[in-house]
Amino acid sequence: MLKDDLSRVTYLGKPSGACCLEGNIHSGSPRGSFVTISGVETYISKPPERKSNGYPVWKHRKDRHDRTTEPDFDYEAWKKKHTSFAKEVVPKWVAAVKQEYGKPATKYACVGYCFGAPYVCDELAGDLCSAGVFAHPAFLKEHHFRDLKKPLLLSCAEVDHTFDTESRNKAVDIMVEEKKSYQLQLFSGVAHGFALRGDMGDSYERYAMTLLKAFDFTGEVAIVTGAGSRMPGEIGNRRATAILLARQEGGISEVIRTDVTDQESCRRAMARAVKLFGTIHILVNIIGVGGAIGDATKVDIDAWDRDLRINLTSTVLVARHCISVFRQNGRGSIVNMGRGMMGEMRKVRVSQNLMGVEGSAWDILLLCSKEAKWTTGGILPVDTGTTAGKAGRPVLNEDVLAEKNTGTRNSKL
Repeated sequence: MLKDDLSRVTYLGKPSGACCLEGNIHSGSPRGSFVTISGVETYISKPPERKSNGYPVWKHRKDRHDRTTEPDFDYEAWKKKHTSFAKEVVPKWVAAVKQEYGKPATKYACVGYCFGAPYVCDELAGDLCSAGVFAHPAFLKEHHFRDLKKPLLLSCAEVDHTFDTESRNKAVDIMVEEKKSYQLQLFSGVAHGFALRGDMGDSYERYAMTLLKAFDFTGEVAIVTGAGSRMPGEIGNRRATAILLARQEGGISEVIRTDVTDQESCRRAMARAVKLFGTIHILVNIIGVGGAIGDATKVDIDAWDRDLRINLTSTVLVARHCISVFRQNGRGSIVNMGRGMMGEMRKVRVSQNLMGVEGSAWDILLLCSKEAKWTTGGILPVDTGTTAGKAGRPVLNEDVLAEKNTGTRNSKL
């Protein structure tokens, strides 16, 4: 269909209505500032120090000081005027943003609310943006979904006159038919506009409004044991977990050398963390050695005691001094993870599980997050279906690392 014919196509996401003139006042101080980009007043919210990319946000009010609407305000005329304006200006503005803030390796994402949804889809039909998201969309037509080339997240309201159930289902049918990459979020009990002008005094609306930012560790302090150890040529889940947590919102990290089998050493480490960062919210224990191999008649008991102290007692010693801090905060998260495997053992494990893949530090990050708050007191087999699949188990190789570091032999034989 020629683009000139698109004006006669029925809307899936209908034009915005009178409710878009209403909203709730949000409190707080803005972190960004206003600049002019390609003739458009633009709000820039820069990331924390040591993160290089800015996040331009284009706004559509006539100016940032506008707080009222004139009694004789012609909303329909406003929509026509600004739709025409945006159609002409958005491509120029995007090009100017790329020139001003982009680097050869920069990746772009786009977000749109209501009026902004079709422009998100337009960008995802091009080559610049890697992914995009819109919330409670308006002004959408079928071609916006058929032309998608990049992943789209749809954040939708149960009560929405612009993108109702029939329209939403039609959009999903199109994306399924066209094999597009998408994810649908649907929030019950909220209406059109919830993600932009929701009632922050309503706990559920606030949750729905802020959920788009998953894995939010802003202000969180985490302890990761075992992050200082790794095998040659690999980062490993221990160090990778520490790196991911430290990267959240421009976080910082501190290395504290600790003997996790010694109670006083653990106490000093936790005390130092509190002194440096003020508190502790998350504890990730990833200390572990394979240790002694052999049955009860052959295993060296000294090696057995050593391995239990490294693998098990250490988690108790570290947790003991974190839990008191958690209680002061009224919350806390503890994730204990067993040792991983190396070399051929890893290949065998991957070949046995149903998905044919390995877990990563991102999986550990999920368990640390607020999104996992209902996952408590459980032992989770993180094996991508291995225990639900084949019965055969690979044989453990002897771990000589503990033997080498402690001087205690794994076996008397």
